[in-house]
Amino acid sequence: METSGPAATIVSSDGGRLVNGQWIGPVQIDGDDVEYLLEVWRNRCAVTGDRLGTVLELVRWDLSRPSTCNNIVLMGASALQKYDKEGKTSIPKEVQDRIEARLRTCRPDANAY
Repeated sequence: METSGPAATIVSSDGGRLVNGQWIGPVQIDGDDVEYLLEVWRNRCAVTGDRLGTVLELVRWDLSRPSTCNNIVLMGASALQKYDKEGKTSIPKEVQDRIEARLRTCRPDANAY
């Protein structure tokens, strides 16, 4: 990993970089990982638990980290809108704790990259 310009930008070997606290780089999951993540989140919104009648999307939980299996959650459209606007503060602390506990159980495939 090398630093580029002022301390605000850090460049990694995979082409990703940290710019002003936000990770920008390639998606680091594949189709098998998507299936795995749907199972991890049980095809439900990680925030509300909604399943039917909602559009679900995979979202990076911590924007300062790459998009690996242990940093992606499944969110419904309404929860995602609030998350995009207000960040994690839009999610009750006990729900954040539950999400982070589940993310700790996810292990990216070390042989994939």
